Amino acid sequence: MGRTALVTGATDGIGLAAAKALAGEGFEVIGVGRSEARCEAAAEDIRAAGGKGARFVIGDLSTAEGVRAVAAG
Repeated sequence: MGRTALVTGATDGIGLAAAKALAGEGFEVIGVGRSEARCEAAAEDIRAAGGKGARFVIGDLSTAEGVRAVAAG
């Protein structure tokens, strides 16, 4: 069975670095971000770093609506 990691703030900084590292270790990465364009760019970065499975859910976890969007994601 494969391993999956949910990484919040995965479009930049420490979150993106963590997502790349986890993807490099064979995890399927599900990233969370607020901007569709930044999510798409981060997914490309993760795949370029050797991560095969990377997808993103768009939502702002600082709002109840955003939390519901991510949970439904």
